[in-house]
Amino acid sequence: MSVISAAGALRVLLVLLAIWTAFSGLSLAVFQGVNAATLAGGLDDEAAQRLLGVHLLALVPVYLALAWRPQQYRFLLWLPYAVQAGVIVATAYDVIAGERDLEDGALPLVVAGIFLALLLYVWAMQRQAPVPSKAKEPAGAPEKSPEGES
Repeated sequence: MSVISAAGALRVLLVLLAIWTAFSGLSLAVFQGVNAATLAGGLDDEAAQRLLGVHLLALVPVYLALAWRPQQYRFLLWLPYAVQAGVIVATAYDVIAGERDLEDGALPLVVAGIFLALLLYVWAMQRQAPVPSKAKEPAGAPEKSPEGES
């Protein structure tokens, strides 16, 4: 049985987020129409859809860099969380304020909610993961009891 670590799960999740973002960005930047309006949360203006698509495409290399070398780019680890939370807040606000129908905002709201929930879950699991000890006992050494030697 194979088990994936929290760090490995974060990498997989960031790659999936990059794939979704690339798909959404390309759809918005290149193909306008009903599907693009759905991905854009009901945004009907084609110029605005293209602009949103280009901004999404700019996030793809950042997500891939975070998946490839999370320690090197750890100063950007907040970005996927902030982007997904921003999509949720902006879309929910528009739906609640009556600026957008729920049908129009459902796809970005649900997808961003799922990604944010998964990101937060993996983050919580990383924080709970035990830190491996660097000093190892020799193979034949007796185990120390927590109460001291008896």
